[in-house]
Amino acid sequence: MGKSREQTMENILKAAKKKFGERGYEGTSIQEIAKEAKVNVAMASYYFNGKENLYYEVFKKYGLANELPNFLEKNQFNPINALREYLTVFTTHIKENPEIGTLAYEEIIKESARLEKIKPYFIGSFEQLKEILQEGEKQGVFHFFSINHTIHWITSIVLFPKFKKFIDSLGTNETNDTNHEWMPEDLVSRIISALTDKPNI
Repeated sequence: MGKSREQTMENILKAAKKKFGERGYEGTSIQEIAKEAKVNVAMASYYFNGKENLYYEVFKKYGLANELPNFLEKNQFNPINALREYLTVFTTHIKENPEIGTLAYEEIIKESARLEKIKPYFIGSFEQLKEILQEGEKQGVFHFFSINHTIHWITSIVLFPKFKKFIDSLGTNETNDTNHEWMPEDLVSRIISALTDKPNI
């Protein structure tokens, strides 16, 4: 029995996420994606109208745009609880879909022509982070010198998982096996701890 149209499209999207994540937009061809998805090139192109539209569909499906509640309202404007839940959702999502973090980071750094089209699929997460940090500063529970630098710091840690592989490649040996895994709970706690620790001025 043949695959349904929906299953075929799902397979193509998964293959595209993987191949784009490995080699970036420019380094990936529709032929490579079709081969990974085990479909012919004509079918992959037909369903998504070419590589560029397929790229945007990857962000649409695997981005965070459809998954984020208003964390401040949900947590009754408790900024620590809101940030904890926000970061837990964000880090878990990126751990499950590391390609999205890598691709978004690369598009932002390059300021590519594609950036405006993919923004809707992750910009909401940046806006929410800013609102949570501002509320935390207003209530006197978060301490930082610059909100923009703080957003950059947090998102760089969370959004660029491949950096961990680079650090690991430096040859630092860790005795605790759990340190070799990216633990979202530990990462979230460390970020919140850094923000709630009032610096000496």
